[in-house]
Amino acid sequence: MLLVAHGVYLVIRPNADPDHWRYYTDEPDVVAYLADDFRASGGMEVAFGVLTMVTAAGWLRRGDAWVWRAYWVFPALFVWSAFTTWAWPLFVVLAAAATWAMFAGRTARAPCGSETPLAASGT
Repeated sequence: MLLVAHGVYLVIRPNADPDHWRYYTDEPDVVAYLADDFRASGGMEVAFGVLTMVTAAGWLRRGDAWVWRAYWVFPALFVWSAFTTWAWPLFVVLAAAATWAMFAGRTARAPCGSETPLAASGT
């Protein structure tokens, strides 16, 4: 849901404060490019967030193995962001939390037939 909320913010930001980028540049082409980039990035984040929520509500809750493997994209994205942004400490913490969540969640809710501590103990 945070992805969707941030995506909506990125879509709305250029319309809510159109002079926001004039602090950085006076070039109208650059300002238009930045506004379009925010809108495009926001749209992609909304789509990615909706896709994540749909797969989490269905297949992830059932423990389908392909979703567990696909969700490793989140720690990878956080690590990538740590290397490409000024807010690297935030993304290092997010990468660690996402990695922990992937291991903890996989152990707690294992798909049928997998060998994890809970599945092996019969609980």
